[in-house]
Amino acid sequence: MNDKQTGEEKGTGMPLNTHGNKYYLVKLQIPLGGQSSHILVYDQQKSFQLFIRKDLNPDIFDEAVRAFGGWPKMYRWTQRAGDREWRMCFDQVPGIDSHW
Repeated sequence: MNDKQTGEEKGTGMPLNTHGNKYYLVKLQIPLGGQSSHILVYDQQKSFQLFIRKDLNPDIFDEAVRAFGGWPKMYRWTQRAGDREWRMCFDQVPGIDSHW
């Protein structure tokens, strides 16, 4: 059972896993205006929302910021790797035109 409003498995606090172990596109966004300490990540259906936080994952955060190349948003392939883990491909552009 899940709660669509929070994007979590009911009562667990875990983000929904609607994609299984398939790769899918996510949108990553840096808040506009100045330095940011987090990056918002979500899928097209908005079935979950997560943040890459600089204070918790500085290496991943810095790698993601480099991949943005000065733009405020980007799309990347990702895969669920565990209850609270994702694999994201920062070094390659998806190769399809996605705008949501």
